[in-house]
Amino acid sequence: MLEQSQLHAVEARCTQEAAPRCRTACPLDMDVRSFLECLAAGKMRDARKLLERHLPLPGVMTAVCDHPCENACLRRDLGGGLAVSALEKFCMKAVSAQTKPLIRPPKGQKLAVLGAGLAGLTAAFDISRKGFAVTLHHEGEKGDALLRAFPSLDPSALEEELRALEKFHVSFVSASLDEALLTRCIEEYGAVFVDASVCAFSPAREDIDPATLLWQDKVCCGGWTSVTPTGARYASASSQAGEGRRAGITLQRVLTGVSLVAA
Repeated sequence: MLEQSQLHAVEARCTQEAAPRCRTACPLDMDVRSFLECLAAGKMRDARKLLERHLPLPGVMTAVCDHPCENACLRRDLGGGLAVSALEKFCMKAVSAQTKPLIRPPKGQKLAVLGAGLAGLTAAFDISRKGFAVTLHHEGEKGDALLRAFPSLDPSALEEELRALEKFHVSFVSASLDEALLTRCIEEYGAVFVDASVCAFSPAREDIDPATLLWQDKVCCGGWTSVTPTGARYASASSQAGEGRRAGITLQRVLTGVSLVAA
C-alpha cells in the first residue's frame, strides 16, 4: 500500500497527459504548476525567478495576459480555476527582480522588427537575449502601439521593460511602417519580423506557414488580433506574445542556418 506522500508523488507526474493542462494551454510554455508550488511553499523569490525565466517582458505580460491557463485548469469544474493571473501580478509587485540576464556581445547578424506591438517586442526580447542585435522600427512613441492595444497597462511598467530591452542591443527607430521599409529591411538585415497588429500590409494569418510563421524568405509575421465567436476582434496578449516567440525561434534558425523543421 502506498503512503500518502508516495501517492501524491505519483499524482504529480500527470500520467494522464504529457504536461499539466495549464502549461500546455500557455503559448509561452509558462511552468504554472511549479510557480504555484513555490508560492504555496512561501518561496516568493523562486516564484519570481520562474516568471522571469519563462515570460518575455514579465512586467508587461503579467499585467495584460488573458491567462488561457485558467480556462484549462483541472479545477475549473470544481468551483473555478486557480487565479494564476492574480497570483502572478501579486508576485511581481511583492518581489523585486531576481535574475540578471547575461548581456552578450552582439553577433554579426542583425534582425529588423517592424512594429512595436506585443509580438514585435517579444520577438526582439527573445532574439536579443541570444546575442543578436535588433533594430525595432515603430511609429510614434515607442510604447504607443502597446498602450493602444492594452489601455490598462501601466506606462511606467512598459517604460521599464523598454529600457531593459535597450541594454540588450535593441535599438528603437521611428519610421513609417510600410512596404518600402520592409523592402529596405530585407536588403539590409539577416532576418525580419513583421508585427501584424500594427503593420497594415501584413498578410492574413491563414496565408503563412502556421508552424514557422514564415511569410517569405527570411521574413516572419505574427501578432494578429483574435476573434470572438460573435465576430468581435480583440488583442489576446498570450496569443500575440506566443506568435512573437514562435517567430523568434524561426528567425534565430534563419540567422544561424539551422533547419526550420528539426525538433
